[in-house]
Amino acid sequence: MNILMNWKILRNRNVKYIFGGTTSTLLGDQLHEIALLWMILMLSGSANEIAIAMLASRLPIFLIGLVGGVYSDRWDKRKIFIVGNILLSMMVISIPIMYYF
Repeated sequence: MNILMNWKILRNRNVKYIFGGTTSTLLGDQLHEIALLWMILMLSGSANEIAIAMLASRLPIFLIGLVGGVYSDRWDKRKIFIVGNILLSMMVISIPIMYYF
């Protein structure tokens, strides 16, 4: 018997979709970050450049996270989700474009 099916919440089809989508998204985000840091290491050969890249990726979360949380409570969650994913996709697509040009 499947261990995950013992949890009653995972018997709901929508919860399974959300769980699977979130899991695949988080895995993809982590693999993307590792690949990006690896590319920085291969291009620069410097651990300092990796630290700067990590700081640059985390700094906006610290600076606008609290303010963004206040506004996200007031705005439509679906629109925030869609706009956020579109912006994230554009940033991910821009990396190989910047690498080759």
